[in-house]
Amino acid sequence: MTAGRIAASSLSMLLLVSVGPLLGTGCAARQAPVELVAARAAYERAHVGPAAEANTRGLHAARSVLEDAERQFAEDPSSEETRHLGYLAHRAALRADAEARTEIARAQRVQTEQAVAEIRARAKLDREDKDVEAEERGAAAQKARTAAPVNDE
Repeated sequence: MTAGRIAASSLSMLLLVSVGPLLGTGCAARQAPVELVAARAAYERAHVGPAAEANTRGLHAARSVLEDAERQFAEDPSSEETRHLGYLAHRAALRADAEARTEIARAQRVQTEQAVAEIRARAKLDREDKDVEAEERGAAAQKARTAAPVNDE
């Protein structure tokens, strides 16, 4: 899927989530509370971000809370419960995204530590090989000196 299609798909989903509840209520529709609008946007970012692969469980939980908030908004758009659920949905989406990014960073750190350990091990082996070669050259030179005839004039 191309970046353009992903962006178009994301925009379509955001519009559906944002406008969908308003379509059924007609002219009497009320504007969604700030908390619910923020929750929708945060969920959309998490849905197209690393949480989609690295934290599907957290993303699913965020979606569930967002759906609860949307249902409450459909029932009573101006209620405190709608605002509260919107806030919880927003925080759940932020958490899903943050946990995904944390997991990715942890995996990258482990990978980097393994690479550093391998480099250090190779460097140590190289030093040991050079030390052995130097000892062998020194031993060969010593043997050559002791095996050479001594001229006493």
